[in-house]
Amino acid sequence: MTHSDFLAEYLLLGKRTLIYDNFGTVLSDKSKATEDKLSGMDVDGGGVVMALPYSWKRGHSFPLPWAKLMSRQELKTWVHSHFLKLCLPYWRATIGNKLVLAPLNMNTTFHLIIHLFKVGYPAHWLSEIVAQLYEGEIKTTARAPSALIMDTQQTQRVYPSQKLCILPFLAEFTTLLSLWRPLLPFGLILPLETLPSISTIKEFKLMFRPRYPPPTDTERPHFVLVLKNTSFIVEDDLRTALLDVTNYKAETEDSIHVISTFRWETASSTATFWLDEGVMDNILDECDWKAYIWRSDTWRCALGPVDLYEEGAIVRGGSWI
Repeated sequence: MTHSDFLAEYLLLGKRTLIYDNFGTVLSDKSKATEDKLSGMDVDGGGVVMALPYSWKRGHSFPLPWAKLMSRQELKTWVHSHFLKLCLPYWRATIGNKLVLAPLNMNTTFHLIIHLFKVGYPAHWLSEIVAQLYEGEIKTTARAPSALIMDTQQTQRVYPSQKLCILPFLAEFTTLLSLWRPLLPFGLILPLETLPSISTIKEFKLMFRPRYPPPTDTERPHFVLVLKNTSFIVEDDLRTALLDVTNYKAETEDSIHVISTFRWETASSTATFWLDEGVMDNILDECDWKAYIWRSDTWRCALGPVDLYEEGAIVRGGSWI
C-alpha cells in the first residue's frame, strides 16, 4: 500500500491533485518525508518511512477558482461517501499491530460541510446535500466502505445510482443539524419549523448493567449507542442488519436509532447523550424498546439490553439552551 492509499483512506480522494486543491496543504522543504519516498512506500514494511517527520505548509488560499472545484455530482458523491463511512465503518480487528482506527462521529459531517463552503463550493450545492440527508433517503453513486482500507482505486469507483435509506442515523443527524444550523455560514433549503427546536434538544442519561468480564479494548472510541425496537431483528452482526436497511432489504420505520455522539462514564456504566425530546417521547410511549452499546469495529454487542420502559432507566436532563 502506498502513501496515496493512506491518504485515500482518510480523505476518500484518490488523486493527489484533488487533495492539494481541496485541503491546500503540501509537504514543506523541512519535511524529511518527501513525496518521492511516500509515493512508493509500502505500509506493511515501511515503518522507517512512516517514522520520518512530516512538516506541512499552506499550499494556497481559499476560495478556489471555479476550474479547480469538483463537479456538483462529484461533490455530492464524496460527501455521501464520508457520511456512509462515518455511519457504517468497515469491520476492523481489535488486536494486532495493523489496527485501523475510526474515532470520528457524525459531527465530522458538519465540519466537512463548513470547510467545503470556505473552499468555494456554492451554498446551494451544500444546502441541497444537507437537505437530502435530512429527508432520510439519498439517491447516490456512493456506498458504505467495502474494504478495510479504501485505496485510491476504490475511492474513484462510481457505483450505479441508487436510493439508500439512512433512517437509522436520522435521529442523531437531525439533532446535530439543529445544533449546528446557527453555525453554518450559509442558509439551508429547509423551513425552520421542520427542524426540532434547540429548546427541545434534551440531555439523557442511560445506565447499563456492568458486564463481567467487562468489554475489552474500551480505551478505543469504537462504540455506538443503539436504541432498538424488539421488532428490529439483529442476528449478531449489526452492520449487516444496517446495510440491509440501507439497501431496502429490510423494513424500518423508526425502529432503530444509532447514535455515535455520546459520553461514557466507566465508573457508573452510564451513557450521556443529547437527542430531540420528541424522538425519545415516541420511544418511551412504547414498551418494546431496548438500549445497547454496540462495537463499531467488530459490530458485536458490548453491553445491554436495557429495557427503556423500566422506571429510572432513562434520566432526562436539561435543555441544550
